[in-house]
Amino acid sequence: MKKSNGNAHSSQLPIRIGYVAPNIGKSQKRTALEDRAQAEHLTTVSGQTLTVAMVADGIGGGDLGERAATMTIEATFDHLKRSPQADVTQLLQEALVQANQAVYDEAMAEHHKREMGSTAVLVAIHAGRLYLANAGDSRAYLVRGGKVTQVSFDHNWGNEMVRHKKLRPDEAARHPRKDEVTRSMGYAENLQVDSGLYLRGNESEEEAQHNQGYQLQAGDRIIICSDGLIKPRPGGRGHFVETAELAETVRGRSATEAAQTLLNLALDRQTNDNVSVIVLAVGGGFEIPRLPSWGKAALGGAGAIGALALIFFAWQLLRPEQRLPRPDVIEGGSAFVLAISGEQGITVNGKTIELGAVLAKNSRLQIKDCSNCYVVLLMSDFSQLVIGPETEIELTELAQVNTPALITLRRGVMLVILKDDSGNDVSGTGVEVAFPQSGKAKAVAVQPGTIMGVRFDTKTFFNVDCFKVLCEVLEGNSSRLSAKESERIQINRQGEKLEQGGYQVEFYQFLAQSDSALLRSLIPAPTSTPTGVLPTETPTQTPSRTFLPPTRTNTPAPTSTDEPPLATETLTLVPIIVRPGATQAPPTSTPIAQPTNVQPTNAPEPTDEQPPEATPVPPSNTPEPSPTNTPVPQPTVPEFPTDIPTLPPLPTEVPTVPPTSYP
Repeated sequence: MKKSNGNAHSSQLPIRIGYVAPNIGKSQKRTALEDRAQAEHLTTVSGQTLTVAMVADGIGGGDLGERAATMTIEATFDHLKRSPQADVTQLLQEALVQANQAVYDEAMAEHHKREMGSTAVLVAIHAGRLYLANAGDSRAYLVRGGKVTQVSFDHNWGNEMVRHKKLRPDEAARHPRKDEVTRSMGYAENLQVDSGLYLRGNESEEEAQHNQGYQLQAGDRIIICSDGLIKPRPGGRGHFVETAELAETVRGRSATEAAQTLLNLALDRQTNDNVSVIVLAVGGGFEIPRLPSWGKAALGGAGAIGALALIFFAWQLLRPEQRLPRPDVIEGGSAFVLAISGEQGITVNGKTIELGAVLAKNSRLQIKDCSNCYVVLLMSDFSQLVIGPETEIELTELAQVNTPALITLRRGVMLVILKDDSGNDVSGTGVEVAFPQSGKAKAVAVQPGTIMGVRFDTKTFFNVDCFKVLCEVLEGNSSRLSAKESERIQINRQGEKLEQGGYQVEFYQFLAQSDSALLRSLIPAPTSTPTGVLPTETPTQTPSRTFLPPTRTNTPAPTSTDEPPLATETLTLVPIIVRPGATQAPPTSTPIAQPTNVQPTNAPEPTDEQPPEATPVPPSNTPEPSPTNTPVPQPTVPEFPTDIPTLPPLPTEVPTVPPTSYP
């Protein structure tokens, strides 16, 4: 859905957000994008600064899933910002409860919405500590030092059976209902939020709750995703993205690049589901970056000293952005240093620049010998100046009431961003950029929401690139040239127009590494070029996945007469429940009563894991083969109940089998 700009500094460790928009996936038959995601730095009414990331995967098919996921995100973030709750664990839990109530109320109000719902995985970082709340099978991972730990629990039928010791892991892994979701937003009036942080993988829910507030370290990465990223591939060929690949993919990459690379990896492998990925990167430590191809070639031919020099140079080149939360007030006639990428070679009046410094009128800022460095200045009217690599400017005048800012660009490239007055921010009177060698010629940005790039190489021409709204060039005192969105004006030293055409975004590539979604959005995102044949299996339709709603406390649970109860029963087993008045959607799978070990060639499959090939392919994580065109020999496992458990308060004993071994 969205991501805010900025870094948060928690216990002196900056948190950088990597966000890419959810993708519909590569199935030819999937037409709805039911994933929603959001990440931002926010401050609660109690004064706590949080970095929050959330993924919601809609259930119900089509616009029902989309609506449920959207409501889940919006209601959660609204509660986080408005609640006075100071306990972070409790705050996250209450936010999901409120979101669940919002989805449930709308579903009950309109008959055709009775089956809509959504998963929700909610992560927050406060004061350098990790917190989590979860319902469903969307996931959160912690990557530390090359090790990947799934810190969320998949709430599905198979895992719950293992957790409550009703089935062995191998039995649950073969059961056709293993992936059916058992907790979700909007299906019951009272949601049981999982507030556990699973650091070992085999904790009980109660034990995992004691891990909340886990201390993060510099270099840690948190990955939040929907199951479209990591679900099994058809034909038993592993997963679209393997767990081991997560650590390697995020290593040495910025948060944004890591998220985009993970998404592209799933798309290249033809994922048949919607995909959402958010990466939170904990800064503050040294990490050797992933070298580009030219660096690898140079490294291969260099000696030890040359190799170390190349690595150090690449680290300086790719040094991540440092960003502070935006202050509420900036004094008129001053500029606030909001963000810095690479401190080496950045000076103000001859001294090294400092994050959070306040610059006065006539300050001279210079960036040299650093091809990817930049600085973001925030003015008193909340307009922004982004000063690019190899650039020198002078703050000739700074914005005050009824007075525009005047910036003298002596060389290099810069970006002017005026606030959009549709929000709550103060709109200013504009920014003028003067060229000292061109007399009275100026680039002018006045209209709210304008984003204007200005370039000057001190030798030839001045270029004004208009990214958004309207940019102008003032010739003398009155004559104006206008560039609309995506246009460029080039003038000479005398202020005369030489050329007008399309804007040249390639001169602003340094913005791609920013943690600001606004700045990154100005640079075209890399596109993947998937190869191979699109999957032909039928995706889950309406509902988009099976949800097993819990028994309502005010409705007698019907009992099943088709199957005998399990021996030594301690749980109340009931069949699938549909809300009163709701119409049961046509099943998308083989009836559960059908033997679980036989897969006729013409029978519909209960899940998306049915291989499209007609050749025997062994399924993942299962020792015996499962050909698609021949019956499988009867396994020596008991008949499984088709009843759905209404789960009691979770046991405190620790299960002996990690629940995450069969996603």
